Amino acid sequence: MAILNTHAEAADKVYPGLKTCRGRFFKWRIFVIAYISYACICGLRSSWGAIKPHVSESLNWNSSFLGTLDLLYLILYGIGVMGFWGTLGDFFNRKNLICIGLSIEACGYLTIAITGWTQVINPVIAAVAFSINGFGESSVY
Repeated sequence: MAILNTHAEAADKVYPGLKTCRGRFFKWRIFVIAYISYACICGLRSSWGAIKPHVSESLNWNSSFLGTLDLLYLILYGIGVMGFWGTLGDFFNRKNLICIGLSIEACGYLTIAITGWTQVINPVIAAVAFSINGFGESSVY
């Protein structure tokens, strides 16, 4: 507990504006934005497992193609975590990298949503969207 108090005191010395009303509002705003974005990531990632049987039935995609989608997602997720975002995080501002990664992930989800709305569902587009999604989501970890 003493370590946490030491870090809090050090943060207050470096950023004295965080003790003001505006600083507290800024901290809460950052917390709420981070919590909502992480909740969206977890919700969207876990919902795929629940709707996978329905997608298989309605689009006539076999289980091997759905496994390929999962494989592409996980391979690019692993490459992003271990090889790309981790290395860039050592040299650049991590907050900016997370914002860039979440924007990339949003493009993947938007692609999936647009193809669903327009009923132009192509396996290649789905594979690319899942790959983009995995790479973008890896920036959070």
